[in-house]
Amino acid sequence: MIEPWIYDVLTGDADVTDLVGERIFPARAIRQAGFPYLVYEGGAFEPSNTLASAATGQAAFTVRCYSLETAGAWELANAVGAALEAQSLASNTAGSVTTGPCLIQGYDQSSLEPIDGSDRFATVVTVAATVWHN
Repeated sequence: MIEPWIYDVLTGDADVTDLVGERIFPARAIRQAGFPYLVYEGGAFEPSNTLASAATGQAAFTVRCYSLETAGAWELANAVGAALEAQSLASNTAGSVTTGPCLIQGYDQSSLEPIDGSDRFATVVTVAATVWHN
């Protein structure tokens, strides 16, 4: 499972935590999370053909960056992207997963309708990425 690695990368990066504090959630945020916050979801392990004895493959995942300001959502998405790209420079281990290169697949912006009774829409920037791991 790649989720522990994603969590470790996000919570271990000072630029990310300076923006969201501890508001980093798997799959969905708690209702009163406060803005800005992150939601990450890991994908399934996709094995790759290899001559190595250990199983290797890749996992696609997303990190959604929520903010009440468009610029804030993009600032957070850029911090997330930089944190993930920095992980490509070395092999990392989280639990039983050792990761290799992490490739940012792209960024996508959307809006979230108000859920708190206000008239303020939140901006969501989704960071899509793939990481190689065993």
